[in-house]
Amino acid sequence: MQNAPEAQAELHYLDTSAVEREIDRLQRSLKEVGASRTVFLTAPSPGIISTTMLNAHYDSHESYLTALAREMRH
Repeated sequence: MQNAPEAQAELHYLDTSAVEREIDRLQRSLKEVGASRTVFLTAPSPGIISTTMLNAHYDSHESYLTALAREMRH
């Protein structure tokens, strides 16, 4: 039994539609309250992700972090 997700192959962000919907929703909400508001969206860092999603594919922690960072750009 596996308790944590695991990177078993090369990481690739396959579907950004949920993220795009959330950004669109936030932008619509901002327009409703006025453009003078400042907001931000939070996101986990590659380092935090690497502590909860195990690495079973990459040959080093550094290469795993690099792949996570690359995909987090999306």
